[in-house]
Amino acid sequence: MLIPSSPKQLQLILDQAKKLAPYKPNEEVNQFFSDLYEMSITSNWALIPQIINSQELCELHSICSQAEYQMEQYRANRLLNSKDIKKELENFPYRNNYTDLTKLEYHSILSQLESCKNLLFVGSWPLPLTAIILAQKYDMHCVLVERDEIAVQTSQKIIEKLWLQRQIEVIHSDFLNFSSTLCYDAIILASLLFCWGETDKKILSHLTSQLNFQLAVIRSVEWLRQLLYQKINLDLIKTYLNLEICIHPNNHIVNSLLLCTNKK
Repeated sequence: MLIPSSPKQLQLILDQAKKLAPYKPNEEVNQFFSDLYEMSITSNWALIPQIINSQELCELHSICSQAEYQMEQYRANRLLNSKDIKKELENFPYRNNYTDLTKLEYHSILSQLESCKNLLFVGSWPLPLTAIILAQKYDMHCVLVERDEIAVQTSQKIIEKLWLQRQIEVIHSDFLNFSSTLCYDAIILASLLFCWGETDKKILSHLTSQLNFQLAVIRSVEWLRQLLYQKINLDLIKTYLNLEICIHPNNHIVNSLLLCTNKK
């Protein structure tokens, strides 16, 4: 797979990706997205502006999102059908990536707060691995907000099978309709929440006006990692939040972290 240096080369990658629909895990699908992942993390080259603002990149993001959902649902079902869920969880192909990203997020939060025991995670999908790691390794209580009903049902079953109901709560709700009187130590917003446009403004407006929190952690991306996810508009972030720290991993961790505080 060639690193795209023009919209035409990006179109070739997109055409290849489209042929893999509906993106349920199989040898061909797994290999394509593994190659795309490896390419995205092995170079810190920035995408050229013609690609960043292209319809092709937006379509690729949508395909990556669909494939990631299918992968999580497949792995979640394997967990639920496994006789040894803990062993199956350890064998999850991207376990190390999730573990290291969660470790980075946890310690980044503690660089700004004295402690973090109460966290809200927005956009948790069928396999809430971040919350599972935070609960098991860092003894944290997590509230998950997810709008997909099937994902909510699946993740609840996994949490129950792991006996983590007291530490992880899953709420079925669109984030824009979610409200709470609690004050969260931190809120993590998944990168797939953002999609270029008015929705991003609504998400940030709702976050800052309707929820109480000490720190917001927004997952973004830099460099070629933008092939997988959208890079969050920093100017838009700064309109609603105080951007305190940006962390851009230069290893196997895909996501950058934007640590923000509320302006109010």
